Amino acid sequence: MKLNEINYRNSDCMFDFRDRIEELKKQFDFIIADSAPSYSNVMIAAHMSADYLLIPTLLEKQARNAVGKQLTYMQKIKRNYNPSLQFMGTYVSQTQVKNYKKPLKEGYLGPIDTLNLNLLIEILQGKGYSEEYILAYISFVPAAAKEAIELGLSFDEYDPKCLPAIQYKELTQKIIMLAGGK
Repeated sequence: MKLNEINYRNSDCMFDFRDRIEELKKQFDFIIADSAPSYSNVMIAAHMSADYLLIPTLLEKQARNAVGKQLTYMQKIKRNYNPSLQFMGTYVSQTQVKNYKKPLKEGYLGPIDTLNLNLLIEILQGKGYSEEYILAYISFVPAAAKEAIELGLSFDEYDPKCLPAIQYKELTQKIIMLAGGK
């Protein structure tokens, strides 16, 4: 079943999806389902079958507000369908760093991104999560991003030594550790 087809079917298909994922969990250490942040059958099905929720975001108003909405949806789905669902954290992608030598909230980012970061932290705290739930800041390197996209490659395939590739590897290791892997 293609994940997006769930949005066009009866809501019972969400339970079918969950059951199929439970079978797959016996064969794989990790299963990652990516869904849009809108409240839909796809998102509900993904949350119903998940052990953890990991939310990628940007330091922009709509994106940071979407983190709050996702956490609200997660709490509702956890209460009604999946009591073991846990919020693993969020990570900020396409971070436009102004000065790598300065502390995170004191010049590392530009003033608008710092404001958005502080507002994201407020959203997390309002939902009962600390700043430590921001697992990573993935730097935006325009030239590397453009070229990797054009070539259809991941950052690691394009240039394993570029900063985003290194940061994504570190994030992957952190996710595996938090999920109890090795």
